[in-house]
Amino acid sequence: MSGSTHVFIVCSPRAGVGKTLVARLIAEFYRASERSVVAFDLEPFEPALVEFLPELTTRVSLSETRGQMALFDQLIVNDGQTKVIDLGHLALESFFALAADLGFLAEAGTKGITALVMYVADETTIARNTYLALRDRFPDLGFVPVHNDAVARGLELRRHFPALASGLPPLHIPQLSAGLRAVIDKRPFSFIQAQHFPPDRLTPDQRDEMESLMKRVFRALRETEIGLLMKNLNSKLTDKAGQ
Repeated sequence: MSGSTHVFIVCSPRAGVGKTLVARLIAEFYRASERSVVAFDLEPFEPALVEFLPELTTRVSLSETRGQMALFDQLIVNDGQTKVIDLGHLALESFFALAADLGFLAEAGTKGITALVMYVADETTIARNTYLALRDRFPDLGFVPVHNDAVARGLELRRHFPALASGLPPLHIPQLSAGLRAVIDKRPFSFIQAQHFPPDRLTPDQRDEMESLMKRVFRALRETEIGLLMKNLNSKLTDKAGQ
């Protein structure tokens, strides 16, 4: 997938569901494979991603026209960079309204940019209704539900949050121990740096748990990339067959 431009929009209408953790893991997955990645923190009041990965992340305010245009101008450039958006729950409505008004999806599609919504699922009414509303409003946008065991688990999640991008299964985040969470939630923190240079506070058991988390999530993201590649190839073959 070298040279491909992906935009990952990590979101939820609720706070405290592990959204920023998902954004961190996606950004670190690309950094681990030495591919270019940039991230954007769209949390209006309590920025988090920019504090965990300051060297990769730019904080953006959607309350200003300059910030809006600067963000979307970068998102529609097919420059081979992966873009990861940590979309704060208070900015969710504004972001998707702007995406619709500016024709982001149509512009991205014409430039060969793939946009995916990584939606952190839970069994609250607002989470289910927002997922359905976004799906109906953006039928051509790929949706990958994120199942975070620390927030919700069970078969009902798959029924209420169906994946909408063909061949892309939900992303699963396992429950983490309190000890590991205390370490990885201390800002700044990079999984890749901790892997190569473990901090003193990271015990051997916690390191093993962190390695297991990274392997599991990174493997799933590789499968997502393969699914995107196959979907794009099938689309091109269909277009050629119709000519």
